[in-house]
Amino acid sequence: MAWKDKETRNAYARARNANKTEEQKQKRREYERARYKNNPDVRQKQRAASLAWLARNPPQYVADSLRGYWLKSRYQITVEEYTAILIKQNGHCALCPTMQGETKRRMCVDHDHSCCPDVKSCGKCIRGILCGNCNRRVGFLEEMQREATVTPQAGSWTEAAINYLASYTLSNVY
Repeated sequence: MAWKDKETRNAYARARNANKTEEQKQKRREYERARYKNNPDVRQKQRAASLAWLARNPPQYVADSLRGYWLKSRYQITVEEYTAILIKQNGHCALCPTMQGETKRRMCVDHDHSCCPDVKSCGKCIRGILCGNCNRRVGFLEEMQREATVTPQAGSWTEAAINYLASYTLSNVY
């Protein structure tokens, strides 16, 4: 069946699928998965179609286009609050001299996972801004502290991180 435009085709497909039961939809998904898995021609055609679509619609990077939404939905803070925290830290990671913009990735918002164990934060337990490396290391350090006593060497990153974690309380959040 030849379609005049995408909207007509999509409307027809939605109407056709609206009448199907969950069992019928599941059977169709299983059939399509098996077809893709067992038929190299199907995989090759789908790969070619994906590459053609990407050629017509190249990915566009728009700096900070979703930053405000991301910070608000995940950490309950605004871009201005993020910037204020970073300014209080003199523009660098709370634990090391890495500055915002020295790496390809943005600095991470560090929050207390004992308050908010999920990925999202309530906004009340934000400790500071860390570079990606320090953020991962602090996560591992917190796990190690739960299992055993950690004794750092004087002047080491571990000592600074333990002091950073110890200085945090819910009363001195940003």
